[in-house]
Amino acid sequence: MKGVNIAVAANNGRTPLHSASLNGHIEVVKLLLTTLGVETNRADNHGRTALFFASRFGYNNVVQALLAEGRIDPGIKDWYRSASLFAAVRNGHFEVVELFLAAGGTTIEGQDGFVWSLFWWARRTGNIRVLPSLRY
Repeated sequence: MKGVNIAVAANNGRTPLHSASLNGHIEVVKLLLTTLGVETNRADNHGRTALFFASRFGYNNVVQALLAEGRIDPGIKDWYRSASLFAAVRNGHFEVVELFLAAGGTTIEGQDGFVWSLFWWARRTGNIRVLPSLRY
């Protein structure tokens, strides 16, 4: 990665880590996580982190790598007060929900900016498979 500025962000605030996570490029994510100076919790212009995008699109391996990295804060919320776990539940990514719960440090309580809970989102989107996991 010699000569590449990994801290540069596009006009939308997204960094290379955002882009790699958003597109499920696990090898690029792993490389960036080992690079000095990468900001793992940096949010784009909508307050969304690399973890949010990986969760939203169900990239289990990317979510797992980001959570295992140790510097990731799963509680960061976007402009709509949705954390990464909300993105996983809304989009029915059961395996991602399980990764969050296994990693700890994530609360299933609370509501997003629309005052809707994880339970509400699971029912609303028909992703009832995640409901038993959210009960504990």
